[in-house]
Amino acid sequence: MRCTAATLGALACGCLWAAAMAADPASTAEPLYTLEHEFSIPFSVETSSDSTDKAAQALLFVSADQGKTWNLCDTQAASDGSFNFRAPFDGEFCFVVRVGNPERAPPPAAMTEPELRVVIGPGRAPQRVCAELRGAIDPAVADARSVNSRLFAIEYAEPESTETVRSVEMWWTGNGGTSWQRYGCDEDRRSPMHVSVDGDGVYGLWLVVHDSAAPEEPLPQAGDVPQAWVAVDTVAPEARLTAAEIGANRQEDELVLHWSAADGQLAADPISLAIAGAPEGPWTDLGKVSGNIGKYHCPIRTIEASLHAMPLYFKLSAADAAGNVTTFVTSEPVVLPEEVVLAASRHTAGATVYGTRWYQQFR
Repeated sequence: MRCTAATLGALACGCLWAAAMAADPASTAEPLYTLEHEFSIPFSVETSSDSTDKAAQALLFVSADQGKTWNLCDTQAASDGSFNFRAPFDGEFCFVVRVGNPERAPPPAAMTEPELRVVIGPGRAPQRVCAELRGAIDPAVADARSVNSRLFAIEYAEPESTETVRSVEMWWTGNGGTSWQRYGCDEDRRSPMHVSVDGDGVYGLWLVVHDSAAPEEPLPQAGDVPQAWVAVDTVAPEARLTAAEIGANRQEDELVLHWSAADGQLAADPISLAIAGAPEGPWTDLGKVSGNIGKYHCPIRTIEASLHAMPLYFKLSAADAAGNVTTFVTSEPVVLPEEVVLAASRHTAGATVYGTRWYQQFR
């Protein structure tokens, strides 16, 4: 089974519909513009007689940060031929189509070339949503220590006796070891050594201990790989809740929260969500959020019953690897539809409110 790429065509019936699938992704290099927030994206799947192929589904991945991160936003049977997409806010959205098991299929790699680009709203360049770290990022920095301060301490192994130590010297590189500069000396010759840098970035470090009782240690040379890496990041993630809805994918008993979050180095599980009956709290956690998938499904019956009939407020916290945290609290209340509240109050296993479709966008 194989999915080809997608391109958008004309505006019809209040939705933006895609034209026939294109085999050449390069044909979608230029974005398509629309004022519509909800549209359909047809897809084409070539099936075979293989039973595994027949069991697979078509998967639509979306990126709101120009391909840096990808989220699974819709799944359809191979025979359906069309995805539905609702944009939670204006901006540029990139799409990639895959075929596989939605439970096991990994998202596309960062900076995967999109098969389709759509700009929603007035025709303009999308805003940059994350501040990239300055300095060279070498494959070796995967184990870099991330800090959120431009003043940090570097621990090092001290000699058994410091009496023969003449100096402890630090060198640094901002280009992956292509060139080196002397930073200075640790005045007390005792770990740790305090380092101050002028800006955010990825710094390679090299420590030299000049010890009269030991062979002279070499200074770093052009091309040497740093002994240690430190990623200095003082910029908090760009993150906000974008919308709430009921009735997505015909799940009328679930409240779905949508968000966007971007950063050069998000934490492994960067998102936490909470709910309250007032914008100042008290806040109740909604449960574990894995990864940065862009949406959270909350069964309404799991929300504290006392909150059902109240105006609801939601809080999102997004953390990066360095420990910077952005908190976003919705400014306008969410009032659940009355029929949903009544159904939740008398909930029994499998009970739903059929036909309910509700959506609220956050400013």
